Amino acid sequence: MRLATDEETLVNAVYHKSYDVREPIEIRINYDSMQILSFEGPMLPIKNEDLAKGRVVSRFYRNRRVGDFLKELEFTEGRSTGFPKIYRHLKINYSPEPKFETDENNLHFLSTIYSHKLFAPKVIELNEKEKRVLDFCKEPKSSREIMELLGVSYHSKNINRYISTLIDAGYLYYTNPGEVHHSNQKYFSIEEKQIETT
Repeated sequence: MRLATDEETLVNAVYHKSYDVREPIEIRINYDSMQILSFEGPMLPIKNEDLAKGRVVSRFYRNRRVGDFLKELEFTEGRSTGFPKIYRHLKINYSPEPKFETDENNLHFLSTIYSHKLFAPKVIELNEKEKRVLDFCKEPKSSREIMELLGVSYHSKNINRYISTLIDAGYLYYTNPGEVHHSNQKYFSIEEKQIETT
């Protein structure tokens, strides 16, 4: 499954790589992630702490002509929008947040995009109640509605057992993923064929 994040991350590596370093950009496809490694790392004063914030605005560019070429091809906007775009698309797809890192001397830049839980190799065997929850949540339902369906008390123990477990396994999703304790939080199930990529 190809996401816009794959393209954006690779474009970022091509744009910001130091071509004085004769090392190629490395792309590794792992069972649970994709990693893109380029040399050198981000230009100073950017550090690991900045990368962890999810938005890095640089006033210096190594390869302005490469950037202009990528803009002409409409691969980049050239306005420090790469990181926010990656985070936005992963959030829309209900995928884990990415990880961007460098070493203490900024000699390399490593981007890691993690696989969606639905495609993780770990699969749990669903019991009948869990199957009922997933079928019930084809349309968003509240935790109270789910407890009523199962005929169990509205208690944190039951919520963890019948909702949190399915969320952790990637079978159930928040309608408000950015605020899990939202007062109007609901949950919905999603089939592989229903996941939209952009």
